[in-house]
Amino acid sequence: MSLVMDHVIILVDDLERASADFRTLGFTVTPGGEHGEGLSHNALIDFSDGTFFELLAFKRGWRASVLRSLYRAGALGFLARSRRRGGMFRFIELSDMPEGLVDFCLLADSLDTATDATEQANLPTPDPLASSRVRPDGQEVRWDIISILTPALPFLRSPYAPPIAPDPQATRHDNGARGIARLQIESSDPATLTRLYTQLLGTAPLTGTQEHGEATVFRVGSGMLGIVESEPLASAAPRTRPPRRALRSLTLRAGAGAAARTLDPAHTHGATIHLVARDPD
Repeated sequence: MSLVMDHVIILVDDLERASADFRTLGFTVTPGGEHGEGLSHNALIDFSDGTFFELLAFKRGWRASVLRSLYRAGALGFLARSRRRGGMFRFIELSDMPEGLVDFCLLADSLDTATDATEQANLPTPDPLASSRVRPDGQEVRWDIISILTPALPFLRSPYAPPIAPDPQATRHDNGARGIARLQIESSDPATLTRLYTQLLGTAPLTGTQEHGEATVFRVGSGMLGIVESEPLASAAPRTRPPRRALRSLTLRAGAGAAARTLDPAHTHGATIHLVARDPD
């Protein structure tokens, strides 16, 4: 199996409030569980095509505060250079990012497949990161993560163990959403990023479309990745938090008859989300 679209992480400051907001937008939101000994928790929005959103929040308390303070002080930078612990740094960075689209994941059929993909692409990665979360029903779910160090590339994961499948009712959404159709990634150097994705995916890009303003597009399972040139940075006040990663927007496919629209940004917590009643060309 080649790498396929898996999920997108939407970072939120308050998980309960964000879950309510996404329900207001017509999504079915399911409690996910806790990570990292209670450092963070999540909720899931599962789609019928197997992709999903992860609403992720760091829990309020001393653990997250200490982690954020150490990160801001530069005391955790050594982790990014660590072969053994480097995979943790990608997660730690999220603790100080603003709300919105912050990362995405591609699914491999095994840890070996994920490792082979990065090795054949000659992309630097730390050792696999063993990950887990405890579901609300008490079941522990485990998986491994391969964190690619190159900016604007996704992380990869192995299948969940034990295998879990969402309740079919959880994949039905009042707004008609059925899955992730497209992710738009921005880069100041689209040509180089295109080359890196070609190496990782082992496939040539498709021709971009004028409608989306993309230089190149890759098909990844049932979804598409489009690369666009970054917009110039505005000369505004200095940032107090690090910027989000390279995800600019995402598009969801919906069933026939669903109203095509951009979801209300007042409820998306910084994420730009489009809904279309067909696969975007």
